[in-house]
Amino acid sequence: NNKHITTYFRHAFTVANPAALTSLRLRLIRDDGAVVYLNGTEVFRSNMATGLVSANSLAVDPVNPPDETTFFETTLGPASLLSGSNVLAVEVHQAAINSSDLGFDLALLGLTTTNFVEGVYLASPGNGADFELPITVSLAAVAGAAGGVSKVEFFDGANKIGEATTLPFNFAWSNPPAGLHLLTAVATDNAAHLMTSAPVTITVAPAPLPTASVATLLLGARSSWKYLDDGSNQGSNWTSRAFSDAAWKTGTARFGYGLDGEFTKISNNIVTHYFRKWFTVTDPAIFTELLFRLQRDDGAVIHLNGQEIYRSNMPTGAVNSATLAATTANSLDENYVFETPIPAPGSGLLLGSNLVAVELHQSSATSSDAGFDLELWGFGSTEPRV
Repeated sequence: NNKHITTYFRHAFTVANPAALTSLRLRLIRDDGAVVYLNGTEVFRSNMATGLVSANSLAVDPVNPPDETTFFETTLGPASLLSGSNVLAVEVHQAAINSSDLGFDLALLGLTTTNFVEGVYLASPGNGADFELPITVSLAAVAGAAGGVSKVEFFDGANKIGEATTLPFNFAWSNPPAGLHLLTAVATDNAAHLMTSAPVTITVAPAPLPTASVATLLLGARSSWKYLDDGSNQGSNWTSRAFSDAAWKTGTARFGYGLDGEFTKISNNIVTHYFRKWFTVTDPAIFTELLFRLQRDDGAVIHLNGQEIYRSNMPTGAVNSATLAATTANSLDENYVFETPIPAPGSGLLLGSNLVAVELHQSSATSSDAGFDLELWGFGSTEPRV
C-alpha cells in the first residue's frame, strides 16, 4: 500500500551446506532506503542513516531514475548462514511520508571455490536482456585463476567501457548508447595472462519521446464561410469534399437575422441554411478528442468530411431542407456555446485539408431570428501512438 514510511519483507530459504560457501553476494534494489537482516542479524543497509531504525525512520535521500532500478551490491561472509532453514528480512523506508513510489527486490548469491576452474564469465546482465534509457546497466563478472586475478575489464565489442580491480568484479555502465551491444569480460591474472568470457548480447532502447499536452484551435469563431440561404433542398451531396460551393455566398460568422448578434445577415423565412468551411490539420495523429463549440438558433447538424458527426436540438432520423428543429431556442440558448466532445479516432479527421459542413434549421418557417457560429479545437498529446 502507498503512503507508509516503512514496508517489511521476509523470505525463508534453505542452505544444505553453508560451510561449502566462501562468500555471499547480496544484490539489492531499494526505493528509497533499506536495512537487510540475515537470521536476525543486520548485514547491510543502503541509503539509511546509522543508528537505531524504527518504523518512522526516513531514508537519507529520495531515489530518482536510474537508481530506482539499479542493484546495489555488497559482499558478505557466510558466517551468518545456518545449515537448513534461513530467513532474510528487509525493511524498506521511504524518504518522505508522501513519497510517490516504492520499489524492492533482492538476490543473494552463494559463492564457492569448490571445483575451482580458471576462467571468467559474465554473471550479469543476462544474455538477451533488454533495457530502456535512461539506465545504468550493472555488469558483474566471476573470474578465477590459480595465482589470483588482478583485474577484470569490460568490453562493448572492441571498446573498453570499464574495469574492476577488486572483488566483486563489478562495473556500473551508465546510459550506454541505444542499440545492440556485444559484451565480454577480460580477466588478467597475476601472471599477466588474459582470459576472455563468452559474449553476452543486450539491447538498449532509446528513451521514450517526451510528451506534452496539445490544445490546437483548428477552426476559430467568427471565421469566413461559404453559405447558401436560397431555401433550396441540397439533399446530401453538399456535405461531400467533392461538392463545388463556388456559386455560394461568402460571409463571416456570426450568421443570422432578427437582431440575433449576426455579423453576416442571412435570408429569413427559410427553414434550412447551409454552411461549408475548409480547414487544415498538420498532424491528426496527436489528437484524441475534437471539441465542437457551437452557437445555433434553433438546431444544427454538423458533418466532417462528408460524415455526420453530431446534431444539436434536432430530431433523429433523416434530415432534409424542410426538417424543423426540435424546439425553439430561448433567449439564453440563442447565444449559448454548446460544447460537444467527439473522439478524434474514427471521426474522419484527415491529414491536410478537412471540410466541416453545417446545416442550420429553424423550428418554424416563420422563425423571428436565426444564429450560427462554430469553433473547433483538437486536444491530445505528443505521445507517440502505434
